[in-house]
Amino acid sequence: MAQRSQDVHNKMLASKQHTNTHTHTLARTHAHTHSTHTVLRIHSFKGLMH
Repeated sequence: MAQRSQDVHNKMLASKQHTNTHTHTLARTHAHTHSTHTVLRIHSFKGLMH
């Protein structure tokens, strides 16, 4: 019984770890996309100013 609850605990930890990694990757991708988008907008804005 103790062994089984340990297994469940390990599974929960593993899935939590996976979720954290996934969220972190998504956040990083989003931030990267956002900064690229901002650069492009500033670039086109400068183009309009000329």
